Amino acid sequence: MLVYEYLNNGNLEQWLHGAMRQHGSLSWEARMKVIMCTAKAYVAPEYANTGMLNEKIDVYSFGVLLLKAVTGRNPVDYGRPNNEINIVEWLKVMVGTRRAEEVVDPDLEVEVRPT
Repeated sequence: MLVYEYLNNGNLEQWLHGAMRQHGSLSWEARMKVIMCTAKAYVAPEYANTGMLNEKIDVYSFGVLLLKAVTGRNPVDYGRPNNEINIVEWLKVMVGTRRAEEVVDPDLEVEVRPT
């Protein structure tokens, strides 16, 4: 079980939306480190609530974590317009209207390297 409140350097939520934000935004490398470490744990937060664990729940939760890291948005944000409250539904609309490039967190500085 991950106990977010006791992470020495803050958790993803604190870096994207909370007290750690004052130290600047997370780099893509830092976000990837969070993603990779979480993938190694691979236990969905729903497990704590339901006691049930299955592959579908785990994969879905990991996908939401990926979206949170890339977009900088909360999975559910009631401060947004109705069609943007749920991050998954919002992403479907953005992809469906060919606006997928707009989902990346504007605070994220990504270095584009030529191939």
